[in-house]
Amino acid sequence: MHLDLTGIDPTEHALARRCSVGDIPTRAAATFSDRVALTDDVGRWTYAELESVCNRVAHGLVELGIEAGEPVAILSTNCREFAAAYFGAAKAGMTALPVNLLAGAENIVHALVDSGTRVLVVHHSLAEIALGAVAAVPDIGTLVVVGGVPDGLEVPPDGPTVTGWDDLLSDVDTNPDTVIADRQVVQCLYSSGTTSRPKGVLTSHLAVTMAGLSNGAIFGMPWGATGAVTVLPLPLFHTAGLNGVLIAGITTGGTIHLQPGFDPTTYADTVARVRATHLVALPLMLEALADGADRDLDLSSVRVALYAMAPMSDELRERLQSALPDADIVLGSGMSECTPATVMQWPELNPDKSASWGYGTPATENRICEPGGPELLLADTDGELAYRGPTVMEGYWNNPDANAAAFVGGHLHSGDLGRIDADGVVWFTDRVKDIVKSGGENVSSPSSASCWTTRTSPRSRASVAPTPRGGSRWSRSWWRRKGRRPTTSSAIPSWSSEPRGSPQRSGRGTSCWSGRSRGPRRARSGRWSCAAHCEFRRRRAGCRRRPGQGPTSSSSPGISRRAAARSAPSPASSSDPRCGRATRLTARRLGSR
Repeated sequence: MHLDLTGIDPTEHALARRCSVGDIPTRAAATFSDRVALTDDVGRWTYAELESVCNRVAHGLVELGIEAGEPVAILSTNCREFAAAYFGAAKAGMTALPVNLLAGAENIVHALVDSGTRVLVVHHSLAEIALGAVAAVPDIGTLVVVGGVPDGLEVPPDGPTVTGWDDLLSDVDTNPDTVIADRQVVQCLYSSGTTSRPKGVLTSHLAVTMAGLSNGAIFGMPWGATGAVTVLPLPLFHTAGLNGVLIAGITTGGTIHLQPGFDPTTYADTVARVRATHLVALPLMLEALADGADRDLDLSSVRVALYAMAPMSDELRERLQSALPDADIVLGSGMSECTPATVMQWPELNPDKSASWGYGTPATENRICEPGGPELLLADTDGELAYRGPTVMEGYWNNPDANAAAFVGGHLHSGDLGRIDADGVVWFTDRVKDIVKSGGENVSSPSSASCWTTRTSPRSRASVAPTPRGGSRWSRSWWRRKGRRPTTSSAIPSWSSEPRGSPQRSGRGTSCWSGRSRGPRRARSGRWSCAAHCEFRRRRAGCRRRPGQGPTSSSSPGISRRAAARSAPSPASSSDPRCGRATRLTARRLGSR
């Protein structure tokens, strides 16, 4: 059938059918104008106030000369202005670009340069750091500081224009009549790459809108006289916090209490104080609730506790079930490239299939295909998880080779290995590039990690290196208890396939197990070993190397003693929960990326 558009103004026709992420707070404000939408450590906004500020941001960006489609970078901790900058950019037809604060200076600069960013919204606590980074990004002409420009901030004569948040806000607070196509890009998230620079994931208005509706439905967020209440310590620069919680919460008229970071006591106390109903967090964050119950906090208001990005032990699940007696505790998974959640457990899957990822969500079709190929595989056949649906990204920015590989066969290839059983339940095995070949068998990283972490007093850790014949070699290092130095070490370099957040520069530092001051070196794979990265982070944090720690021997042919010193595992292994590296490593392998 052919539609006759004679006599219809194209602009009016487009506006009437507009699917815009910027209209999400507009619709919510029309229904829940006096309800609290967002709170942070400074104040709160009702839905009417949120809509007004977002509109003023949109007009302010246009007045700055930013054009439709251009990126608006946001470098900030969780705060109300972060959300306003995001929705304001969407209203103006621009592309919101939340910057990953954990990516490291070099990758942050890469994202700003690669995207061609001209305006950067930055939290006042990060203004000085941002100004230093901007020196390497010549295109940035305007720095908008949330919370006001700090006193004493020195701006070089040839630097960008620095202005306060209030100066950005226009006097016009009406919703802009911006023509926006359904598949027009609304956000760009730079996801950490496995073997290369982070790639800019371009996601459309339609994808984000559909994900908000889908997540609101599967999380059970009510739309009506009583809205959902959530506490959000997950960073808004990550797709889980942004698309999984913020968008879903605003879509359904919920109240979101933003936290600038995670503190266990503050998180648990806030959940109890605001009577939170729906939570999305890492297992270690939910563990704070179990500890809070031990302090006699009343957490009975929680109805859904969804964990993601890391596995949950049976012990913690039992503690949470006791602490949250009326809550469903479920796993959600996904990836930036297919606006999460893409897979989610049903409560009924526990305990029989609690180790699975669960069922595909309403907006996503999940299939198993041959890794990197077009062929779809049958049920209970191991392969690569692939997606199809409206929440799939438009593609990677400025990366045609990655786009060509991602969309082979008409599905989005996830890089996750697993299977879908006869009931349609998705079972995750590993990342494609994390599988280790040992004795002719494929060994997954989760299975090896589980072997280590389930021991009550683990004394050994393993490192992996490729063999000349294309396989991989496991090496064992023995430890004494309480973190004392190893008695033996094979000194084969540990190879981590997940360099997420690890610096890729040779900055100042001290090499692992060595007292010499030098730039930390990478393993022969071209990436840092997990152990080396953990050691580097501790030293950068000011921790002192314990005297006498170091490898005692090297039995690997072709590996010098200096290389052995650089790459030997440290007492705080990659499974140590105190290591920030470990959290991100587990997040990439076992949950939403």
